[in-house]
Amino acid sequence: MNTRWLVSIGAASLAMLVPAGAGAQDVRERIESLTKENAILYAKPLTSGLGVAMNQGVFHTAAVHGLLGFHVGVAFTGAALTDDDDLFKPVLPKQVSYRGLTFTDPYGSPDAAGLSPTVTGSGSGRVFEPQGAYRAALLAAGQNPSNFRLHMPDGFGDDFGVDFVPMVVIQAGVGLILGTEVSVRLLPEIEIPAVGEDVGKISATGFGIKHSLSQYIPLFPIDVAAHFGKLSLDVGDYVEASSTTYGLIASKGLGVLTLYGAGGRESADVDVEYVLDNPTNDPGLPPDKTRIAFTDELDGETRFTVGGTLNLALLKLSADYSFADRNAFSAKALFSFR
Repeated sequence: MNTRWLVSIGAASLAMLVPAGAGAQDVRERIESLTKENAILYAKPLTSGLGVAMNQGVFHTAAVHGLLGFHVGVAFTGAALTDDDDLFKPVLPKQVSYRGLTFTDPYGSPDAAGLSPTVTGSGSGRVFEPQGAYRAALLAAGQNPSNFRLHMPDGFGDDFGVDFVPMVVIQAGVGLILGTEVSVRLLPEIEIPAVGEDVGKISATGFGIKHSLSQYIPLFPIDVAAHFGKLSLDVGDYVEASSTTYGLIASKGLGVLTLYGAGGRESADVDVEYVLDNPTNDPGLPPDKTRIAFTDELDGETRFTVGGTLNLALLKLSADYSFADRNAFSAKALFSFR
């Protein structure tokens, strides 16, 4: 089984994130072995990173197109991973039931910290052993307590290869009347070679609006605009994500270079759904084939961005970096006619 669905978000350009030689246990399989609480913690670097990456690369200048002026191109974005993303503290069951008896604090950690790698961390997952009265009951029933361990999944950090979560979209914009520009952002519905059969189709659609504010101030030395954008992304039947961003942009042309800065707010929801894999019906986990769903929310985060655009006739090359709880970047190549 070669799904690697969560790492593969964003189509072919994201193939760099698929760990080479990761073996049969891929990201989806690792998450499917976890309870909801631990799946949220294990996958959070990717789900929260995706929410941030979706909101980047929306603009490359505060200037708006004239009537029917347009641009079309591609934006590659990424949300930074940090050392804080490497480990999580698993949530252990407070009780388990076995042969009609209920046992409290049934599992123990080999060390006080009890930390385990996230999906982007490195190393083997933490193993938690049956302890106390629960262990004694297993032994009394002729069971090997080792068969009832709780295994956290390994991290992909050694195979991940990059320290950011990427996203790629095609985007185009056109100028309308009254100093307004509208844009669309999309990733056509496609399947990633070698993994698409399991992942299902991947697609993204969104729109944006930019309106010039500096047009209302005669001879104002810089361009200033307000912007708003939304983007939705689907990965098979497993992931649905949506993002919203809005704020102000200011830019100044200096010959072939345009410098710009922006401040704004952004939010995102990443919904993940899966079926828990517990074929041995381990009492420390929910029953086999339990359907589990969770949402990772990025609520009302303030972000500041600085960047520049190189204007080469009709070709625009842009790059920027933004600062918030999770930093991010974008790079764009656009064909533009104003």
